[in-house]
Amino acid sequence: SKYYDYADKIQWTATVAGTFTYNGSSATCTSSTVYHEILSSKWKCHSEVASKSGNTARGDFVFYLYTLGLIHINTREARPVLTCSASGVLS
Repeated sequence: SKYYDYADKIQWTATVAGTFTYNGSSATCTSSTVYHEILSSKWKCHSEVASKSGNTARGDFVFYLYTLGLIHINTREARPVLTCSASGVLS
């Protein structure tokens, strides 16, 4: 996930990565990891959580926008998902 401001400049990215086992007919997510990159000093990552279920890895992020580095004025969430299909295709 990527977030852009009104001037179409990227502010932050939020990513989920997963490890999957695949037996030829089904896939299982065995681990999930999240990471983010802040590209504007006005934003901070408030929280990030990785989770997994079945064949899916998920990330849950909350980003806060500050003015003057002090006052929280906006919140954005990101929920990237990575899935491995029954045919072994990641999406």
